[in-house]
Amino acid sequence: MDLEAELVSALSELRRERRECRHLKKSIKELEDELEKSNELSESTEAMIIELRLKLEEARIIEESLNKSIIEKDKEIEKLKLEVVLLRKKVQESNMNNSSSILDKIIESQRYLNDKSGLGYRAVVTND
Repeated sequence: MDLEAELVSALSELRRERRECRHLKKSIKELEDELEKSNELSESTEAMIIELRLKLEEARIIEESLNKSIIEKDKEIEKLKLEVVLLRKKVQESNMNNSSSILDKIIESQRYLNDKSGLGYRAVVTND
């Protein structure tokens, strides 16, 4: 009977070990699945990082290009401002010269107060 008790005991222990082994296999499978998901996430994260780095580099190139463009436009604006100042000065001088000649013409074409020639009267001759 001792042998029978030992066999029963060994069988019980074997069943318990099998249950524990199945439980461990299940845990290992779950851990492997988690590890695989983690690796997939890691790979997708790395791909995202690479993509973001490329976008960042493109943004830097665009920013550099825009900064150069801004500098060129600022230089052009300064040139145009200087040109505007010079043109205003020219216009002002031209107006001064032109207005002087216009004033001279007006003074030359002035008539005496009592000169009514051209309105049906004869020209008045003055002896000055």
